[in-house]
Amino acid sequence: MLDKVLDNVKDDGTIRFTQGKTTTKVIIPIHPKVKKILLNPPHKISTQKGSDYFKKICEMAEINKPTTDYKKELIKEKKTRNGDIKKLYRAVLKERPKYSYVATHTCRRSFCMMWYGGKMTNAEIMRVTGHKKVDTFLAYINKTDDTHVEKWQKHYEDEQL
Repeated sequence: MLDKVLDNVKDDGTIRFTQGKTTTKVIIPIHPKVKKILLNPPHKISTQKGSDYFKKICEMAEINKPTTDYKKELIKEKKTRNGDIKKLYRAVLKERPKYSYVATHTCRRSFCMMWYGGKMTNAEIMRVTGHKKVDTFLAYINKTDDTHVEKWQKHYEDEQL
């Protein structure tokens, strides 16, 4: 995973790549401290191991509010004719500590939510995340496009003066 990222780190302080799912070209400006870590990592880890580390950090930070959601669980193991073990997973709706739902992808959504709401425009955030439609982006971060409400309320207040 890290090798792929490092191949995409450019001298201009960006990560440039084409998303596999949507083939959208994405340019992500990276903080100089992050670039330094990326170019001289302490050691390489897989995406799965990164998710495991995030879960552990969140557990240590006591992000353990009971949360009900779906999560894949091993339902059963079955031995095939050739002797291999086939594992059957299903998404199970259950209450678990919030940290158990954290994964590397959580950082992407957290990034969007951190910058949403005035710090950056939706268009600027979407250029980093690769979203093409505002509606899709807003659904991704569980927000609605209510930006017009504040403008109308201000108009009503000004009208009454």
